[in-house]
Amino acid sequence: MKRRNAEIAKMRRPMKKNKITEGFYGSTLLYLKFVILWALVILADFILEFRFEFLWPFYLLLRSVYDSFKYQGLAFSIFFVCIALTSDMLCFFFIPVHWLFFAASTYVWVQYVWHTDRGICAPTIILWILFVYLEAAVRLRDIKHMPGHLDLCRPFAAHCIGYPVVTLGFGFKSYVGYRMRQRKQQVVAKENQFYMQLMQQALPVETTPPIEQTEAPANAIVPAQPVQNNNKIHSNRQSHEKNGHIPNGTIANGVHNTHGTKSHHRKSVDKCKDHGDQHDHKHTERHIDKQKVSHSHSNGSAIGAGMEDTAPQEPEPKPTRKREKKEQDKEREAAEYLQRLETDAKKLRTDLQSSRASEQELRLQVASLTTTEKVSKGELSAMQREIEELQQRLQSALSTKSLDKQSISNLERRLVEERRLRSNIESQLSQERKNRKEDARAAQVAAQQSSRGECTEACKSRRRELEAELADMRSAKHWQEERLQALERENAAFVEQLRDTDILMSALSAMQEKNSHLENSLSAENRIKLDLFSALGEAKRQLELKE
Repeated sequence: MKRRNAEIAKMRRPMKKNKITEGFYGSTLLYLKFVILWALVILADFILEFRFEFLWPFYLLLRSVYDSFKYQGLAFSIFFVCIALTSDMLCFFFIPVHWLFFAASTYVWVQYVWHTDRGICAPTIILWILFVYLEAAVRLRDIKHMPGHLDLCRPFAAHCIGYPVVTLGFGFKSYVGYRMRQRKQQVVAKENQFYMQLMQQALPVETTPPIEQTEAPANAIVPAQPVQNNNKIHSNRQSHEKNGHIPNGTIANGVHNTHGTKSHHRKSVDKCKDHGDQHDHKHTERHIDKQKVSHSHSNGSAIGAGMEDTAPQEPEPKPTRKREKKEQDKEREAAEYLQRLETDAKKLRTDLQSSRASEQELRLQVASLTTTEKVSKGELSAMQREIEELQQRLQSALSTKSLDKQSISNLERRLVEERRLRSNIESQLSQERKNRKEDARAAQVAAQQSSRGECTEACKSRRRELEAELADMRSAKHWQEERLQALERENAAFVEQLRDTDILMSALSAMQEKNSHLENSLSAENRIKLDLFSALGEAKRQLELKE
């Protein structure tokens, strides 16, 4: 044969570059570019009277909205935009204009320099000091440096403050969620390790894996042991298919999960049950096929399988029978333990459901009692207002009654005086009548005498005076009679008012009785409500203890 030699090209050594000078010159050019860009933007702000640096957070918002729409959907994008707009509006309305422009410009330049690959270093700090000094010493103090388009720049300035607040809030939420997931992963990993140890202790001694394999991490998959005999491959594959194992050494029924740290306590219990069922199935197939297939499980994976070529006619020795009997007893105990766990879990579920139902009923009763309490409180307040009105009316009636009593007593005194005066006048009138009779008699005597001679002038004047006094007495008597009738009418009216006040007193007593009844019923409802609240607290405490 003709020999061919391939020419191999000589490998060239790459030229070494000085990393120190490259990093120095690269960082110098980068910061020089920052300074030139900053100077250009400041010059454009001064010439055009518009803060162009405020457009960079707006661009960041558009990019974030696009990314959220691309990876998380339209709903989250709308939610993010609403939160950003709310934060911008709060900054727009509640931060003064001078401080708003100062904080926005300072944050934009500081954040822009912070986004470099260098991080915190001496040039970055120098640039930050330069930016803050210019914003605080020049732009904040001098009103001439305020933008001309103030109404146009103010929303962008508010966005420069509101958008970082929103991103900071989302970052804090994601960090808290990450820490909670880590804690949950640790708890679930401990529970899985406990149940894995429990299953390993329930397995027979012959089927337990070595110590090196049991001490592997919980989320590792142990590879299958190589098969030594080529004639045993077919029977080993059949045993894998019957027992629910896959050829790479992991269990198909889901005993082990690569992300086991995120699984739940219930999943670990179900895995224990599947593991126990696989062992029972393996044991029954071993007796049916009359073959000795060894399966060892460690951390949810099958370590290996094999079969010994023994003659079916030979009887098994006694130690192997005793060992199989021990294995059967251990497997039976493990199955019984798993059944007890399942029954306990079912009981706990039923107790949890019943406690939740009772809690729901108690909550409904509490809600109904609160509504009835509100209604009764409304009725009680209305009744109290009515009682206050009635009490006011009663006070006014009592005051009028006292005034009426005083007026009645005054009128009675006046009536007594009037009666006394009337009696005096009547006595005077009777006396006057007697006098008149006597005068008439005297007149008759005088007439008889005048018949004999003329009446004197004194007698005539006396007669005229007596007639005038008689007319005055008659008018006074008439006035006293009218006054007496008016007083009697006023007395009748006062008697009617006293009857009305008695009716009001009876109504007030009835309202007070009703008020006391409502207060008693409200106190009873409050006692029932307290009992229900105590029962609800007891149910919650029992539920927490069961959980």
